[in-house]
Amino acid sequence: MVEIHCFITLRDSFKPCYDEKENYLPFIKDELKKLEFYKIEIKAKNGEHYIQFSHFTNHLGSDFSELLEFFCNVGKIAKGSYGLLYMHNDEDKEDPNSFQVWRLAKGEVRKFKDELLSPFIPTVEDFDEENDR
Repeated sequence: MVEIHCFITLRDSFKPCYDEKENYLPFIKDELKKLEFYKIEIKAKNGEHYIQFSHFTNHLGSDFSELLEFFCNVGKIAKGSYGLLYMHNDEDKEDPNSFQVWRLAKGEVRKFKDELLSPFIPTVEDFDEENDR
């Protein structure tokens, strides 16, 4: 099972700016139209634009590559945007017991190993002694 959670606060620059023109919005909307697997929408509250969504699927496929590319492109278009993309893939060959997290800040995306919900077992789920004998 693959579990994905993401939020992005959309901003043009990383300097405090309370009268932002939001010229980036048409470009972000164009990127959203390119997504084949995801139907993500830009939302707005209190004058801030943001994206948030969760996704669950049985297996990791090209849909995640598409999502990660979108996440990176947001940083190139609206450099002040920031957010997190959180993923747990229990079929990951390198570390099926950990969440991975991608951080978007100041136009760059970096990958980190999660320390808050990982290791998945025993942090989130209990060890299944009956099935692991």
